[in-house]
Amino acid sequence: MNRLSDLSHGHIAIKYRPDIDGLRAIAVLSVVLFHAFPALAPGGFVGVDIFFVISGFLITSRLVKDARSGQFSYADFYARRIKRIFPALVAMLIAVIAAGWFTMTGPELQRLGTHILSSVLFFQNINLLKESGYFDLASDLKPLLHLWSLSIEEQFYIFWPIVIGVFGGASVRSERRLRASLWILVIASFILSLVRIERDQSSAFYEIQYRLWELGAGGLLAALTPRMQVALKKISPNALSGAGLVAIGLSFALITQSSKFPGAWALLPVLGSCAILIAGPQAVLNRRFLSLGPMVWIGLISYPLYLWHWPLLSFLRILSNETYLQSPTGQWLRAGAVLLSIALAYGTYVLIEKPIQRFAVTRSKLVIATLVVLFLLTGVFGRSAKFENGFRSRFAATIAEPPFPPEVERWKPLRACEGQNLPNTETCLTNAPESSTQGSNDKPDVVVIGDSHSLAIAPAIADYYTKKGRTTYEFQIGDTMGLLGTGNVYRGGVARNGIRSPDEIFRWAETSKARTVVLISRWPVYFEGHGVGVETRGHEVLDLENPRETNRAAIVTRALERTLAFLRVRKIETVLLYDFAELGFYPEDECLARPVSLVKVRRNPCAVSRSSVEQRQKGYRDAFAQVLKQFPDVKTHDLTEPLCGDDWCYGLRYGRLLYWDNNHINAMGAYVELQAFDF
Repeated sequence: MNRLSDLSHGHIAIKYRPDIDGLRAIAVLSVVLFHAFPALAPGGFVGVDIFFVISGFLITSRLVKDARSGQFSYADFYARRIKRIFPALVAMLIAVIAAGWFTMTGPELQRLGTHILSSVLFFQNINLLKESGYFDLASDLKPLLHLWSLSIEEQFYIFWPIVIGVFGGASVRSERRLRASLWILVIASFILSLVRIERDQSSAFYEIQYRLWELGAGGLLAALTPRMQVALKKISPNALSGAGLVAIGLSFALITQSSKFPGAWALLPVLGSCAILIAGPQAVLNRRFLSLGPMVWIGLISYPLYLWHWPLLSFLRILSNETYLQSPTGQWLRAGAVLLSIALAYGTYVLIEKPIQRFAVTRSKLVIATLVVLFLLTGVFGRSAKFENGFRSRFAATIAEPPFPPEVERWKPLRACEGQNLPNTETCLTNAPESSTQGSNDKPDVVVIGDSHSLAIAPAIADYYTKKGRTTYEFQIGDTMGLLGTGNVYRGGVARNGIRSPDEIFRWAETSKARTVVLISRWPVYFEGHGVGVETRGHEVLDLENPRETNRAAIVTRALERTLAFLRVRKIETVLLYDFAELGFYPEDECLARPVSLVKVRRNPCAVSRSSVEQRQKGYRDAFAQVLKQFPDVKTHDLTEPLCGDDWCYGLRYGRLLYWDNNHINAMGAYVELQAFDF
C-alpha cells in the first residue's frame, strides 16, 4: 500500500493515483470505527472487502504490465511483496509479543502463540475458522484476529502470479486467454460463495476459495485492454464514481453482523470499489474528495494503521472487561487507542517503511534476508509459546491459582493402556496395574467411551470403580461423539478411511466382555452443532449408516438408541452421564487476580447463569429422555448438578478453580463430581 512499491518497478511505471489512497482511507477508517465503536459503523467490517478489490487491482496491474513487456518474474514479485508487507508486520508482531509477555496469563500467551504461528505461516484464516467466528464473544480477546485478511491476501499472492504467468503475455491471444481464465475463476468463486454461505457462513467468510472473486474482481479491471478501459469510461466517470460511493455507503448502512455475509451482500462494496477504480482520478468525486490531502495521508498509512489498531483494542479488552469498556472511562480509552494506532501507523510509515524502501534500492537482498529472518523468529516464538504452555514462569503468568486439596493431590494418576488389540483412539487410560495385560484377571470390566469430556471426568470414574475393586479403561477421541455408528471426517491417525469413529471401542468392549460401559460426551455441541461463549466453532457429526442425513437432532437421537440397543442385546450394563456445564469463558484468565490489569477481576461471580446452561442443554436432554423410555435399565447420572447452585454454574467456587478451560473440568472439578457419584 505504498505508492513506490505497489506502483513502480524498474523502468516500467504505473501512474500514481491519489484517489486509490482515498479509497484505502475509507476502507481502513470503516474497519477501525467498527472495531472501536461498532454502534457508529455497524457495517464497517466491509472495509476489508474494499481492500481486497484494491489489492487485486494493483497486484494484477503490476503483473500484467510485466507479462506484456516480457519482464515477468516470480522472484521479483515475491521480493517486492516481502519488502512491502514484512516491515510493518514484523514491527507489530514484536510489539504484540512484548505486550503479551508482560500482561498475559499462561493460557492467554499459549493461545497467542498459536495465532502468531498461524499468522507467520499465513493460515490464520483457517486457524480462526477452526476456533470460532469473526463476530463471536472471543474475537476481542485475540490480538491477531485481524491477520485473517492478510492470510487470504498472501494465499492469493501464491497462485495468482502463476495464473498471470501461464496465461498472460504480449500477444492478443494471450490477452484473451488471460481474461477468460480470470473470468472463470471469479465467477466460479462467486458461485461457490453463494452456495457455501447457505451451509457454513464461517467458512464462506474465512476461506480463500470463497473470497477469491473479490480480489479477482479488481484483477479483472487491471487485465482489461486500454480500449476496454476507454469504453467503460464512456459510461461517464462521474456517474461511475458517484454510484460507487453510494454503493459503498449503502454497504456500511445495510450490512450488519447478522447479514449473510459475504455472499451476495458483498457485491455492494466490491462493485462500488470497482466503479470507483474504473472512473479514474479525473472523476469529480475522485479528484475533489478521494484525492484530498487528509484522505491521501490516511491512505498512505492505511496498512500499518490496520495492523496496529486491533491489537491495541484487543489488549484493552484483555486487561479489563466489557462492562469497563462500556463505561465513560472505557469509551475514552477506546478513543485513545484509535489515536495511538494512528500515531503508531505514521511512525511505522516514516521510521520503518520508508527507510527500508530507500535502503532496499541498493541492498535489496540484505533487506529481504533480514526481514525474513525476523519474521520467522516471531514464528519460532509463537511455536515455543504454544508448546511451552505460555511460559508460565513469567511474572504475568504467576497468578496465585488456588492449590488442589490434599485428597486430590493424592489421586493416583491413570496410566496409558497396554495391549496388542486395543482400538484405534486418541487416548486410552486405565487404573489396571502395570503388570496386567489383556486377558488377565484385571480385564477391562468398565469401559468409558467419549470425547475430551470423557477424559476430563475419567480420574473420578476410575477412582469410583477402583473402590469397588473394578478395572476401568477410558477411551476418548477428541471432537467425536461417543455413540455407535457416528463419526466425522478426519485426516489424522485416529481415522479409518478418512472417518474417525468410536465404533472400534464398542466392538472391543464386546469382545473383552466388559460388564459396564459408561457413556459421556459433550452432548450439546453435537446436538446443536457449535460451541458456546468464547468457542463457537462448528462441530461435525455424521450418521455412518446414513451419511446424507443433516438433521443433528435425528442423528444424535438415533445414535443413542442404536448404542443402547447394542449394549442391551449384549447384556452390558450401561451408565449414561449427562454432561457438565460449559462455561463459555476461561476461568483462570477471568476469575483470578492478574498482576497487570485495568480491573481487579474480569468476572464476578466466576460463573455462567444456570438458566443459560439449562437452555443450552435442553435439546439433547429432552431427546435423550424420550429414548431412555425404551431402556428403563440404563442408569443415568447428572454431572451438571454438583458444579451448580440455584442460579449459577461455577468455574471457581469456595476459592478453588473447577475448570481448566472454557468447557473442561479440572482435577478439582472431577473431585467435586466424584462426591456425588452413585451409579
